Amino acid sequence: MKVDNVDVLDIIGECITNEYPLYLLHLPEMKLMSRGVMRTFIGSAIEEQLAAKFSGADSSETHISDVKAMVRARMHYAILSHKWLAQGEPTFQDIMTLDQTPPETPPEIPPAAPSVIPPPEPVKPTPGPFAKLKNKLRKSPAKKAANDEPVIDIAGASAAVTDCPPQTTGLSKLRAFCDKAHGSGFNWVWSDTCCIDKSSSAELEESIRSMYNWYWRSSLCMVYLADTLTLEDLVGDQWFTRGWTLQELLAPVFVKFYNRDWEPLTSNDNDKHNPGFVQRLSNITGIPVSELERYNPETNRVREKMVWASKRRTTRVEDMAYCLMGLFNVQITVAYGEGKRAFYRLQAEIMQNCNDIGVFVWSGSPSLNNSMIASGPECYTAIEMDPNDGLTRLLYAIGGEEKVQMLLAGFAPPRGDTSFRLTNRGVQMRLPLFDVESYTKSENEAAQGWNKYTLGVQGLQEIVAEVDNNSAMGVAGDWNDFKLAIIDYEAADADPNASELRTDDFAKYLTMPLPRDQGSENTLQMLLPLIRSVLPEGQSELPDFLADARKKRQYIGILLARERYQPQAFYNRIPTKDLIKIQRPDFGWNLPETVFLK
Repeated sequence: MKVDNVDVLDIIGECITNEYPLYLLHLPEMKLMSRGVMRTFIGSAIEEQLAAKFSGADSSETHISDVKAMVRARMHYAILSHKWLAQGEPTFQDIMTLDQTPPETPPEIPPAAPSVIPPPEPVKPTPGPFAKLKNKLRKSPAKKAANDEPVIDIAGASAAVTDCPPQTTGLSKLRAFCDKAHGSGFNWVWSDTCCIDKSSSAELEESIRSMYNWYWRSSLCMVYLADTLTLEDLVGDQWFTRGWTLQELLAPVFVKFYNRDWEPLTSNDNDKHNPGFVQRLSNITGIPVSELERYNPETNRVREKMVWASKRRTTRVEDMAYCLMGLFNVQITVAYGEGKRAFYRLQAEIMQNCNDIGVFVWSGSPSLNNSMIASGPECYTAIEMDPNDGLTRLLYAIGGEEKVQMLLAGFAPPRGDTSFRLTNRGVQMRLPLFDVESYTKSENEAAQGWNKYTLGVQGLQEIVAEVDNNSAMGVAGDWNDFKLAIIDYEAADADPNASELRTDDFAKYLTMPLPRDQGSENTLQMLLPLIRSVLPEGQSELPDFLADARKKRQYIGILLARERYQPQAFYNRIPTKDLIKIQRPDFGWNLPETVFLK
């Protein structure tokens, strides 16, 4: 049968290959099905549906998109999000062996020749825990659903699970997940424990690189919180500390959270539609409510997203990079054994697709591949608001963090060199440079592995920074020409042809419509009474306040060092334990220079 001159089975296969995981567990048969088996399994039913449509009264024209819609209607799947057990999770091979379980009744043995000693009785194979589960399922009476399809009696298999060894409790979790999914009307489910053939490097790589999309395309993501009984326990659940669960939280459109007893934590069908619950999640994760409700994977706001991942961990070092690919909508090859280089490759790919200088606003250890690139997401920490940062303080007073982000896009001119790029000579970018005229090692105690220095910087306030013991500043050698560079400078401040402060631009933004589809009738002009109500005493003019606020605004500096015999524009970044925060000098920034950071 063909539709639009294309074989129906080919259309079905194309849809399944591009939109569905490599394997799904089919609940009515408790059987793992590959994409090819799925195609055959639903193909005949769809062909019958099409034949009835063509021969009946509904003979309207059918297209490829209609066939794909039929596939999606029959292939809704639920997906599991959970924290893995240290051991005992059922694997792909465990589930596949269900179809290879020896029968309970051994085959007949031909009679032996007469002998003085009778032949021994044949030994009946002892089924393992997975075989027990399958045999129990087979013995359970077949139920019928409303559509007359057989329904698996997963609950009846409990006895087969309870007498399993303790290390197989992962099987109990899988059974409960299947039970809940079936109770919600699903015949197809996916779990990362048993639906990935990790013995195949090709299938493992495709699964890792596709996982974000598989969670996004799922009809329901069921989150199992093993450490949670009530809502008050959420904050301590280890699910919020794992790297892979970040994309499992953000990618799905429909999510349902369950406690350790598989009881729902809310009465909603979709917990992303429960404002109070989503606010709890936001408080725990630091992710804005709007992103939790509907996340769009892009290479923007890199630093903010890295902060979300900064306190999460993965068992394999490389996974800390691989689990973030989907959040930024980028792809890198999977190469276990490369260690921290995976995160360097992730950031290099992000940098090729963005102009966000936030990728360089980090502290701690650099990558071994480039001193300007962080070694991991743990280097990105939240920046506390400076009480002297008047503009940010004003915006927080207006409407909280999300309003700050929205309004800063209008109030603040572009910051930093957004045309940076990663070259074979290092990260090329333009930065205002200030000479470090003196640096004195402090006797005050510093964190282990770091030395505290007091820095005298050309034209800026004295700076105290904890510097890596092994850095150019901490080790005597052929290093000289230390610089302080400003990452997030405002271009207007370093433009000799521009006025010192463009307060008129700020005032202009007050009459512009609010962004994010909030209606053209809503303008920042409407916020003026509230803005004026929070102006410092003695300041009644908004432009004057904004000008003063920009002078006090907080900027991020980095320390650079140049080897004695290196070309003039080539520098290495000196690692610092914390971010170096700078206030804009009255004379503005020095003119940016092109540098290469190795």
